[in-house]
Amino acid sequence: MTAVNANEVALGIESFGDDDAPLVLLAGGPTMLSWPDALCELLAAGGRRVVRYDLRASGESTTVDPEAPVYTLRDLAADAAALAGALGGGHAHLAGIGVGGMVAQVAALDHPDAFSALPGRHPLRRARAAGR
Repeated sequence: MTAVNANEVALGIESFGDDDAPLVLLAGGPTMLSWPDALCELLAAGGRRVVRYDLRASGESTTVDPEAPVYTLRDLAADAAALAGALGGGHAHLAGIGVGGMVAQVAALDHPDAFSALPGRHPLRRARAAGR
């Protein structure tokens, strides 16, 4: 694991795949390790650069006093956009687990130039849920 400075914080990251491939950012749940190695490797094998990362104040990222955090959800979203930029991702794909899911939604809304896709439910799964 390594750290990348983005939005004035150090974010712990782990990268899979070719650095020149389209970027997929995976925002951590409790930590980036919420995203299994096998999933990251499978996505990378499909021709993507997969980067899972720890949100600020978790895992390998910059920590703060948990009793007095000095950041908001929008700051976490700005971290994601800054990380995409620092990694040269252009329009990255972004997904999140747990609070990372909220970060991904806000980041996609607040930083549309940084992200090209925010994965949702699979269309076949939606069709099955609708009884089709």
